[in-house]
Amino acid sequence: MYAERGVELYEAIAELDHVLAISLVGNTLMPVRVPTGQVFAHACAVFALDDFASIAVLSSSAHQVWAIRYTSTMRTDIRYAPSDVFVTFPRPAATPLLDELGEQLDSERRNVMIGRALGLTKLYNQVNDPAVSDQAIVRLRELHVQIDEAVLAAYGWNDVDPEIGHHGTKIGVRWTVSPRARFELLDRLSRREPSSCSRAVRPYTRAPRRNVAGGVYRRPGGDREWRLTPSP
Repeated sequence: MYAERGVELYEAIAELDHVLAISLVGNTLMPVRVPTGQVFAHACAVFALDDFASIAVLSSSAHQVWAIRYTSTMRTDIRYAPSDVFVTFPRPAATPLLDELGEQLDSERRNVMIGRALGLTKLYNQVNDPAVSDQAIVRLRELHVQIDEAVLAAYGWNDVDPEIGHHGTKIGVRWTVSPRARFELLDRLSRREPSSCSRAVRPYTRAPRRNVAGGVYRRPGGDREWRLTPSP
């Protein structure tokens, strides 16, 4: 039933309660922390990581601009290629602040999604919409600002002004760093070696199969979208 790499995936995460996963095609570019013990769809990459600092780093604008630069696009969607993005991405060392902010993002975002019956894509459509001023959405934007600043500090780049706001990108308007900061980040990231933790943590994907179990995705109108359940 499983492809060879599917077997490797479940062996790699056997001792973990949670993992990080990201859709291979989409425009949200946000990982989610999900429980193990389910069958993962072939259209996602699964990272054998369960720490909150990693979810902060992979939710940052630094990871976003790296992904947009080094993987292909399809209309306004990104085709996330783990070997081109995650493996080459020079992740900073984890810090207590990144761990704290990652946990806050996971918890607060989950509460909004469950409370409003929103999937990840619809939630971030609101985050990225300048016309939306809802208090919960504003709070998520503030968290992303704090994460971006903490990531810059972890790199030792406190001299970079991220100028975070609603800015145009190749995949549409995003709540992210300014174009000037984007070019500066890409230049600095490209001069760093990929982190040893990025090389050591192998992203897993699965070959397609006919039916997907486990409730990882829902498909409104044919689109795959993360929908979270309360953490145990």
